[in-house]
Amino acid sequence: MKKIFFLAAAIILSGCQSPAIEATKPMEKPQIVGGDSDAHGCKASAGYTWSKTRATCVRVWEVGTRLNSFGNGNKPSEYIIIRNGNNGPIELFGPNINGIVLKGKKPKWKDEQGNYTINIENISTQPLANSRMNMLILCKVNNDLTETGLAFIYLD
Repeated sequence: MKKIFFLAAAIILSGCQSPAIEATKPMEKPQIVGGDSDAHGCKASAGYTWSKTRATCVRVWEVGTRLNSFGNGNKPSEYIIIRNGNNGPIELFGPNINGIVLKGKKPKWKDEQGNYTINIENISTQPLANSRMNMLILCKVNNDLTETGLAFIYLD
């Protein structure tokens, strides 16, 4: 009886096979959120970019000043500047512009390629009153060296 039981158990167990073990693939390096540091260590996925004028990683919209659009109801534009005092360089960010440095001193700055200028002008805020205010104006320099205003902001 023991032999029959043993023989039956052996037949039943011989039908059970272990599943084929597949060769494991080497693990790929996981994409780490925030693991996209640039050459300066700034994490773009966290909104940081390198500021040439401040020599550190910044979130442009937090430390910069957003300019207003001309002819668009003075609504905020896509241009942001980072200023370092009244006479230091000004860094420009905007459409297809990632940190162009404009050098000069009050009242005019320009970039090395001569594509952009920033001017500070003292303008009248009310035609009949003696009220004046400084206005920072971002201009694009045209091929004929005339300037087209892109954006502005009133200064305190």
